[in-house]
Amino acid sequence: MNIFEKFENALDREPTMTVDRFCSTLEHTELGNAYRIQIRHGDVLRFSRESASWIAYNGVAWQRNSNHEAMKRVEDMIHAIDVEKAHNPFLAADDEDGRKKRDEWKSEMTKHARRSQSKNAMKSALSLAETGLIADEADFDRKPELLNTPDGTVCLKDGRVYPNDPKDMLTGVTLMTYDPKAARADWEAFITDICKDRNGRHDPAKEAYLKVALGYSLFAHNERSLFFFITGDDRDETRNGRNGKTVLMDAVAAAIGPDYVRRFESRMLCRHNGKAPEATDRLPLIGSRIAFCSELNPSDVLDTATMKAVTGESETYVRSLHANAKSIRTTATPWLLTNHLPKISENDQAVWSRVRRIRFLNYFWNGEGQEPKGHWQALDTGLLDRLKKEASGILSWLIEGAVEYATNGFPEYADAMDSLSKTREEADPVGDFLSSCVSKGDNARVTSKEIYAAYVTYCSENGAEPMSVTAFGKAMNAKGFDSVKIGGVVYRAGIRFTVIGRAYAEGNDPRGAIDFIAQAEDGERLAGTEMSDEDLSRVPEHASIGDAFTSESGKVFKIVKAGHAIELENANVIPFKKSARR
Repeated sequence: MNIFEKFENALDREPTMTVDRFCSTLEHTELGNAYRIQIRHGDVLRFSRESASWIAYNGVAWQRNSNHEAMKRVEDMIHAIDVEKAHNPFLAADDEDGRKKRDEWKSEMTKHARRSQSKNAMKSALSLAETGLIADEADFDRKPELLNTPDGTVCLKDGRVYPNDPKDMLTGVTLMTYDPKAARADWEAFITDICKDRNGRHDPAKEAYLKVALGYSLFAHNERSLFFFITGDDRDETRNGRNGKTVLMDAVAAAIGPDYVRRFESRMLCRHNGKAPEATDRLPLIGSRIAFCSELNPSDVLDTATMKAVTGESETYVRSLHANAKSIRTTATPWLLTNHLPKISENDQAVWSRVRRIRFLNYFWNGEGQEPKGHWQALDTGLLDRLKKEASGILSWLIEGAVEYATNGFPEYADAMDSLSKTREEADPVGDFLSSCVSKGDNARVTSKEIYAAYVTYCSENGAEPMSVTAFGKAMNAKGFDSVKIGGVVYRAGIRFTVIGRAYAEGNDPRGAIDFIAQAEDGERLAGTEMSDEDLSRVPEHASIGDAFTSESGKVFKIVKAGHAIELENANVIPFKKSARR
């Protein structure tokens, strides 16, 4: 029977039993003091098995690494021994023998209190108290719908507020108090601005989706296994930035605070030198709700296994610098704020099904350089400071988004999924490589060695990190290009190299000859100075990229971009100039 069960039994026998009176019955030893710590402070102290350290409740939330606070509780326990003297068992004795025993007991209590004040005695009592106050990481933050604030705990399912309670075992707390009536006019105007389309028109559907997406991220779960990408206007590189995404997350962080919003480095997601990220890079995500990364390098490649781990509430066995090895559960919803769409190591449907892309198309110009094309708004340099003053109102807006998610789920917003196909195409280096370097053919084939060599050269020339041979093989299989072995040589069936692909396979950079493929204009006859009139007459009436034609002289040409055709036999580029349709 542990000390808590003994106390409960004492209460059952005598309902008027108090903590002071019960503690007066405990032994005058270090073990007795350990029991006193457990009884007096067991509601606000826990010992973490994983980190081998104390966790203490501060009146609002449980704080890790609270060894100093735990030692304070030992001091409180020692001072309370004086209170226990008033409950000695000989208090009612009126004979001399009883008075003598009472005096001896009080004297022993005084001596015990003094002995307990030594450094070793205090450490020993606290150490002995550990076994009765053990807690695992899984004991904390186990109610994902609760969000802790300085003046109460909010249920994200319905918005109701309850008093802070140590029994909820919450380790985080928002930076701001929750006030549903707090001002947020600047914040709501900012949300409207960043959600405008590239022509400056309001997009209420995007506003509603963004609110619910951020509200969803307040829950201590990622039950839909989502990964949000916020990107800019990828149609125009000159406008792909200054779109408010950084101000958005900085303002959210100011409202929620560092317990629930954490920034992580790109190394947590990206492969380096062909190697997957370390699991320890995910440690900052423990206990957080929103985890965000600002900007990746254009050459960064996201690791699919890591993306699945950080979006799937999976447990990962890690060892931090100052703690024992442990299994952690990631509950944060990750957000990537980037102007450069990331590449993903494998074209995995299970990964892409998790991604939701929100495009910020409005542009905020700082007045420097040439005036940007199209619609723009003047950059407001004091906006973030004003938004931070509305942090309490921002928190209430986010909680409204969470309640909306719990009630109705995500609202309809087609662009979050429609733009995903473009994201997938742009972020898939194998897809880009295949579309540029091979063409399909029923009886065609290339050796596996050659096509991987072409892929590696392609990645090198385009600033991407190539996949391993194994990963590349899986990607080719997934696209339906199976491997076959003929005469001891392994081939990929159903494809042949284009002129561009052949150049890459031979280790050459074909851009000097081919340049980049661009969209041709339909309905125009192409004419030039380096082809005969006979050859020009064979250009198709509605020529477009990819069209091939046979010239009057029997040569085969393929249009590779507006104004250029390639002679397929020798890869000479023949420039055209546009003329009116004849």
